[in-house]
Amino acid sequence: MKIYTTDNDGNLIPVDGKSVVIELNNGRTIEIAEEYSRNDIPEGINLWGGREPSSFLSEEEIITKTECLGVYPMAANALHIFPYKVSSTKPNEQRPEADVEKDD
Repeated sequence: MKIYTTDNDGNLIPVDGKSVVIELNNGRTIEIAEEYSRNDIPEGINLWGGREPSSFLSEEEIITKTECLGVYPMAANALHIFPYKVSSTKPNEQRPEADVEKDD
C-alpha cells in the first residue's frame, strides 16, 4: 500500500508508513490500515474506529483505544464515517453527568 497526503494544489506527496491515523477536531481517531491478505475478498483497506488493536496491548488498553464506526451513505461514491463509543449503561439507566462523553 502506498500512502499520500495532498498539498494545497492537490499534488500527491508520498508518506512513509504502514497506516494513516486521522484525528478529528473532537479528539477521536480513525485508522486506515492495509487489509489483511485474504483470497475470498478483493484488495482494499481496513478502517478502525480509534486505533487498530495490537497484540502488544492489554485488553483494557485495546478497549480504551478502539471505537465503533458509524457509516452514513452520502452518495453512490461517498460515505461519511465517524467513530463513536457504545455506552455501557442500559437504555433506561441514567449516568452521572461527569460520566457522559461530550463531543465538541
